[in-house]
Amino acid sequence: MARLIDTVVSHEVQKTHLLGAYHKGRLHPVQIFSGPSGIGKKQIALALVQEIFCQNAHLGKACGSCPQCLKVEHEQHENLKIIKPEKSVIKIEKAREIISFLGLKDTHEKVILVDDAHLLNRQASNSLLKSFEESADRVYFLLITNSLQALLPTIRSRGQSIRFSPLSNEDLLKIKPFDPWVLEEAGGSVTTAMELQEESFQEVRNKTIKFFLDWIGRSSSPVDVASFKDILGDRERSRHFILTIQFFINRALHFRSGASHLAQNELNELSLELAQNPQYDLSSWVVSSIQLDRDLQENVDNILSFENFLIDVSPNNICR
Repeated sequence: MARLIDTVVSHEVQKTHLLGAYHKGRLHPVQIFSGPSGIGKKQIALALVQEIFCQNAHLGKACGSCPQCLKVEHEQHENLKIIKPEKSVIKIEKAREIISFLGLKDTHEKVILVDDAHLLNRQASNSLLKSFEESADRVYFLLITNSLQALLPTIRSRGQSIRFSPLSNEDLLKIKPFDPWVLEEAGGSVTTAMELQEESFQEVRNKTIKFFLDWIGRSSSPVDVASFKDILGDRERSRHFILTIQFFINRALHFRSGASHLAQNELNELSLELAQNPQYDLSSWVVSSIQLDRDLQENVDNILSFENFLIDVSPNNICR
């Protein structure tokens, strides 16, 4: 098996800094990895954990094949605690698991990895802060987030923030030969590119384009919300639907800010048309699309959530 650090594409500066700081004994105990989703932040965090726990490290490098390294790769190491959100939130119960984990009698180093740390609620955030203060030496907290500002200021001030940028198209092509339109719409995210490449996404994308045509008034009929029931009722397809909506809105924002170098395709043409209409508040649309995404993940009434989204983004009631 390969070292996890060798499987991460790009982010060379961040990798060198983190591994160098650890092996020199200068790694800050609270690391905050921020940047867009799907660009390798968690993979780098686990690679760092391999370096910490490897039993056969050679010249300051994890071997990637010893039992310790393999347990980290499979997220099953006894001294690694991974906290993940449930239904788009990390509640106090999860934070209390950290306290119990740190209370275990052990002389080895411990690592707490908090995935999607921006989803910590206030109670969980305060509990995490307490863990920062009470943790012993050789305990590391790795927080992964795609929204640094969503973390409490007190958490941000206690950690060392490391920013990760989206991958370039060249980096994405090192992972897989993605189609050109996928590279454009992926926004530098491997996760998004993989989802866009799936055949099931193509159908949703085509239907979403029709939705946009109706949405901006090219069609003589209003948006028929009920016709999207099959998409909204399926978790994977609804996720694809949201991705396309968010791409559409982000592209419109790019055009409104003066971008003119984007490739010509149907979605970009629609985005340009939207950007040129001053009655649309695109920034608030971003917020509404995020709320729709959360509602769908939390199994709130999908049709009602979609209708609320349309009301939020339209100056006129275009639903029926």
